[in-house]
Amino acid sequence: MLAIAVVVAQDATAQETPLPNAESYNNRGIAYSKKGDSAALDRAMADYTQAIQQDPKFVPAYINRARAYRLTGDIDRAIADYTQLVQLDPKFAPAYYNRGIAYRMKGDTDRAIADYGQAIKLDPRLNDCKWHICVIP
Repeated sequence: MLAIAVVVAQDATAQETPLPNAESYNNRGIAYSKKGDSAALDRAMADYTQAIQQDPKFVPAYINRARAYRLTGDIDRAIADYTQLVQLDPKFAPAYYNRGIAYRMKGDTDRAIADYGQAIKLDPRLNDCKWHICVIP
C-alpha cells in the first residue's frame, strides 16, 4: 500500500514540474489530450499555451491548442490560433484547411470556402478540402 501512495504523490508532483522547452510542453499536452475528458483537455490547453509562451513560433503547439479549442466548442479561439499559424507561415495549407472547418462550424460559409480554396491552392493533395467544399449547402 505504501508504494502505491508514493507513486501517486510522485505523479501529482510531475504534473506541476516545469518542463525544459516548448516541445516538452507540447508533448505532455498531447498525452493529456489523448485522455479525452474535459479536465485532461484543460491541462492539455494549458501545456500548449505554455509551449507557445516559451516559443511563440512553435507551430505544433498552435495546431494542437486550436484543435483542443475546437473540441471544447471554443471556435473563436480556434480560429485565432489558426490565423496565427497563417501569419507565421502563409504557405502552411493545413492552417487554412482547419480554419475553414472552424469557420464552417461557426456558420461562416464564405470564409470556410475561401480557406478551403487557399488550402487546395497551396496543396492540391488535400482531398478533404474538396470534400468539405462539396458538402457545404
